[in-house]
Amino acid sequence: MEKFEPPVTTADQNYLVVDGFINNGNDPTIITLSRTRNVGDTVSAIPELNAQLFVVKNGSILYSLQEQGGGRYESPGQFLDANSKYRLKIVTAQGKEYLSDEMSVKETPPIDSIAFVSNPAGVTFSVNTHDPKNNSRYYQWEYEETWEYRSTYESNLEYVNGIVVTRPPERAIYTCYKDTKSTSIFLGSSANLAEDIIYQNPLLTVPRNSSQITVRYSLLVKQFVLSQEAFNYWQNIKKTTEQLGSIFDAQPSQFKGNIHSSSDAGEPVLGYMSINSKQEKRIFVTPEDVKPWVFTGPQCELSVLSRDTWNFYATNFGFIPVSISGPPPGVISWAEGICVDCRIRSGTTVKPVFWP
Repeated sequence: MEKFEPPVTTADQNYLVVDGFINNGNDPTIITLSRTRNVGDTVSAIPELNAQLFVVKNGSILYSLQEQGGGRYESPGQFLDANSKYRLKIVTAQGKEYLSDEMSVKETPPIDSIAFVSNPAGVTFSVNTHDPKNNSRYYQWEYEETWEYRSTYESNLEYVNGIVVTRPPERAIYTCYKDTKSTSIFLGSSANLAEDIIYQNPLLTVPRNSSQITVRYSLLVKQFVLSQEAFNYWQNIKKTTEQLGSIFDAQPSQFKGNIHSSSDAGEPVLGYMSINSKQEKRIFVTPEDVKPWVFTGPQCELSVLSRDTWNFYATNFGFIPVSISGPPPGVISWAEGICVDCRIRSGTTVKPVFWP
């Protein structure tokens, strides 16, 4: 039996992908360039290297973005004139030029609040905002989650070179912090409303009794205002990438962005460039805010190991000494690493600068 490989999996169509937006404000502008890949490719991304990126106003270069590596290009924050129009210009290492359509600066109103409600499924977070000038209408959100969690046991000992010694504070492994960013597309519109108000637009639900809210949880929401054209573009992407599954769902369509090849009008370019200002708001939640909240961690128990088995259990099973009790030389209790070292659960012991 021969393996069938559809032509689409091996087509030589490495189109340019432009991801990011031009930031109007103190935060940097970050744009990532890459190339499309075939379905059967094993590489996760094909970065576009050694390109030149410029923000252009009235045909003249206003400022450039500097390459940071891995297809990432960045420039410091800039404040742009709301009455002017701008383009993004890209020149690849092969000399091919791409230009965005002209773009206006979109001002973003502040986030009014981040609401949360406890329910049987967990804790659902939503965002509220409004524009008293009725100029926004089309919104997009991203978020970052950060949470503090702890190991089952706090170790004040460590096993070093065959002996158990006191663990110094700078090597504590009891408390960790973990973060993750949104990967879905979150949109909202007040275009059909008399007033420019977004009320409780849902963002995410933290599953009930999960590890995120065992100690303290933070949600940082980022808000952007889009043009109607940009909103439609991202809405099409959302429908195609998140809502397909049956013949009754939205069917795949070609995404027509606002970036074009200067030499080949028929060449597809993936991405939609906008000029946005960003508004942010952060909320903290503790188990007390959403009780009852009961996280069941790994099954853990303390073990007393004979001296001649320390190295065996530490090397082969990741056991860590936890505490010592009784008169000298004392009895040392050990436990598996997952019960002692919080870093094993993909966190870091470095406390975020914004943490209370």
